[in-house]
Amino acid sequence: MLGTASNPPTLNGLLAIISFFEEYKPNAELHIAGYQTEKLKTHLKDESKIFLHGTLSNHQLTDFLISMDSVLIHQQTTSGALTRIPEMLIA
Repeated sequence: MLGTASNPPTLNGLLAIISFFEEYKPNAELHIAGYQTEKLKTHLKDESKIFLHGTLSNHQLTDFLISMDSVLIHQQTTSGALTRIPEMLIA
């Protein structure tokens, strides 16, 4: 999952997905990367299957995306466009 944790709508979306994973414990790992996402650690439980990668360089982000099977993009209601969707379609 990609997002900027300093953007309030994106932060709300990140927290909603973290809450879902912590409550329902799906049989999957969730890897989160993006600006300031390292500050989300306080929302994770010790046995969590959520991994925070924080802010990545362009090279690190490329390697990160290549190693993933899918990308989850979720944002609560807001104005504007999610640029990650067309970026991932192009990739």
